[in-house]
Amino acid sequence: MAKTFDKIEKEQITPIDENLLEIKKQSIKALKFTKCKINDVVGWRVSSKGKAKKMKDIIVPAQYKDKPVLEITYGTFNACKLLEKISIPFVGASINDTINNHFGYIFGAFSFTDNSSYVPTSLKTVVITGGTSIGSYAFSGCSSLTSITIGNGVTSIANYAFNNCSALTSVTIGD
Repeated sequence: MAKTFDKIEKEQITPIDENLLEIKKQSIKALKFTKCKINDVVGWRVSSKGKAKKMKDIIVPAQYKDKPVLEITYGTFNACKLLEKISIPFVGASINDTINNHFGYIFGAFSFTDNSSYVPTSLKTVVITGGTSIGSYAFSGCSSLTSITIGNGVTSIANYAFNNCSALTSVTIGD
């Protein structure tokens, strides 16, 4: 079972964990959390405060203040041209979304055909910590990505999810 950042005791922290905790702290400072409700679930909508644009590593937590992150707004990370790694709780606009379910949405891509124009070429690694599915063409055209890690909760990966991901050398599913 994976540890959540909020539940780790200080004596259990290794140097790697300390680095992840620092990245999470910096990410939370750079992000704006607004309460929202989707399908009768109360949680958080994430957007940028503008501070994320200089970050190389961003973690969007699956939970914040004991409530789930339900949505990441359109273009939240569009100014993050230095980004090398991102950890997100799901792919697209909101958890298990069936309309805006392409990765580039959070970078400002209107559809999956725009992923290559909006996802920064500096981005090499994506970690998906939640959600249950990855839609068709979700990462299509993300030709600079080299590694994608998909959490245990994802039970469905649609056709062509990694279409034209020419640099992709590693897709890891599960912990």
